Amino acid sequence: MVVGNFGKTVGPFLYNAGVSEYPIDYAGLFDLWARYPNASSFHRRLGFKIQIPLEYASYQIERGQLESAIETIEHGKTLIWSEIYGLRTSIGRLRRVNPGLADRLATVSWALQAVRRSESAHELAESPSSAVDDYEDLDVFRDVSKERRRLLKQRQEVIQKVQALAGFEDFMKALPFRTLQKAACHGPIIVINRCHWRCDILIVLHDSPPPIIRTAKDFYECASSLEARIKDTRRRCRIDSIQYRRALRHFLKELHELVGKPVIDRLRELNIPEQSRVWWYPTSVFCSFPLHTMGPVRSNDGRQQYFSDIYICSYTPTLSALMEARSPASPIPDPNPSLCSLSANPANDSLPGVTNEMEAVRNIGVPVTMLTLIDGLENHSLTHFVCRGLIEGGKPFDTALELDGGDRLTLLDIVRSRLPTTEVAFLSACHTAEFADDTHTGEGFHFTAAMQYYGFGSVIGTMWDMRDIDGEDLSRIYYKDMFLDGVHDSIPLRERSGWALRYAVQKLREKGVSLERWANFVHYGP
Repeated sequence: MVVGNFGKTVGPFLYNAGVSEYPIDYAGLFDLWARYPNASSFHRRLGFKIQIPLEYASYQIERGQLESAIETIEHGKTLIWSEIYGLRTSIGRLRRVNPGLADRLATVSWALQAVRRSESAHELAESPSSAVDDYEDLDVFRDVSKERRRLLKQRQEVIQKVQALAGFEDFMKALPFRTLQKAACHGPIIVINRCHWRCDILIVLHDSPPPIIRTAKDFYECASSLEARIKDTRRRCRIDSIQYRRALRHFLKELHELVGKPVIDRLRELNIPEQSRVWWYPTSVFCSFPLHTMGPVRSNDGRQQYFSDIYICSYTPTLSALMEARSPASPIPDPNPSLCSLSANPANDSLPGVTNEMEAVRNIGVPVTMLTLIDGLENHSLTHFVCRGLIEGGKPFDTALELDGGDRLTLLDIVRSRLPTTEVAFLSACHTAEFADDTHTGEGFHFTAAMQYYGFGSVIGTMWDMRDIDGEDLSRIYYKDMFLDGVHDSIPLRERSGWALRYAVQKLREKGVSLERWANFVHYGP
């Protein structure tokens, strides 16, 4: 990589886009986003340039500014998730201090989202050959755009009032590394930054500067090749086929050599004990990789191990989401943990395991209420979804869970709802942590990650098709461990979840469950 060429290539674009100098400023990126009404038009206008935060982070890493690089990655992802996709910024703490301002912010934010949806609907109504530039010539679009600008100004005024409150000076601002570092208070966070210019692995520690792991020269190309090959195999072969199983083993072996082995070696150098919690914070294609199951890893006793046997792995969409998950906005009025179960019709022949899984959930001794309405979440600590997962190429907001009677709970429904979120959400459905084809994987936007970012404390999802029997067995073991008498009483439910999932997956493996089945489950959250 030549730093000078990087600056000459990316710098002029940033300047022309309105971000005239480094470092990339959150407000500057927000202004850039504000010119485009929604995610799709933003992507069409900017294309690959949406990866600018990753590219600039690599520039900072080249200059030895590792803490600034982590800030840049976090700021860019926060912009995309909170502003472009419209996922809420938590206002629970604000509501406790100043409920009036919290309500005003919520009201204007939702009005802004309604305008964005209106713009999106107008965009969809246009013929494919219509150019985005032509929209401003239409009276209806001009009126909607004017309303959007008015709401943006109004929201900024409310935010400034919030920032004037004691303790809220950094509200919705780009957070400095010293604040982001707190996300690693329970274990290291492994950041993978991948772009054309250079690729690096950084480790966020709670009490020291971030170490860097240098990657192979062909790291970028190897990752692209891995993604292409596994996607091709998944398109051609069933998940439970011998061909896919063989391809997955090769994939995980190569991924271990590329990422897993260097990370394990560095964690050992840092004296991070085995069986510690670690969090993955990937970017680019790595958002779609099962990093928790890289391997096999060599062991002294000859046993076949994978990364998750050595460290207890979770994922996080952003550092701030992980911090927010450890400080819930308000307690659910539920003195004894209870579970809200949302399921598909147990009589549905296409999901024969639903009835058994719901019985497995009931038998753990946690009260279960069968609800199909989202507002049932308000009074329960845990939510268990047993249903079919639906995914459509290029339309992340249409990712859905099919509930009773064929109703769909879409990702957009979750985003739109104004609900207190539960401590734990278990998505016992296919594809909930999988990217739809043609989706920008660099943003890490799928159902499981979005629910955790939105405010659900811990979320369990699946990276591909799931066997019904696995949902049944895993649920039984998982909840028994979550509520083991007296063992975890002092630990919040959301922080028990990652441990319980790892334990349940190990039990599945002891039963002889094949690799593609147990590797499917992922945990997002603290």
